[in-house]
Amino acid sequence: MEMEAEGNEMLKNELSKYIKTGDKVCEIGSGSCSQLKGLIEKYGIKGYGVDPYGIVVENQNPSCYKLEAEKLSSLSEKFNIIYSIRSFHHIQWPEVFLDEAFRSLEEGGVVITVDWKWGTKTGIHERYYSLSEMIELYESSGFKILKKIDGQHNFCITGQKM
Repeated sequence: MEMEAEGNEMLKNELSKYIKTGDKVCEIGSGSCSQLKGLIEKYGIKGYGVDPYGIVVENQNPSCYKLEAEKLSSLSEKFNIIYSIRSFHHIQWPEVFLDEAFRSLEEGGVVITVDWKWGTKTGIHERYYSLSEMIELYESSGFKILKKIDGQHNFCITGQKM
């Protein structure tokens, strides 16, 4: 649980710097969209969830889509914030996803990733990245690095579309 608490705190702190009422926020690896529901209640945002194994709920808040992260732009939406928590390691083609995220963000929008430094095998595709590898991935997709946090169990990186 300590591992999860650390990551949750990182995400909470980063989101609080950027999120505003009315923002369009997309969670990658959203599962049942429960995290988004909390953000909707707290901040009054429009939430979108993307998960290849998740539930489907359209035309509601949040709207949840059974979709790979690499196909994010197929939603034809522009987001203020795109984030993932403990799910980036499941993305099959991270370069494609980050390019899609860049295209799907409003100018000045941010992408926030919180992930474990290492993990356990789950039977689903997973590849864990170091913070330095994440910085390289973000920068190669055009993001300006705003923040990087190297915690005990998790890391957090925030990039902005300029």
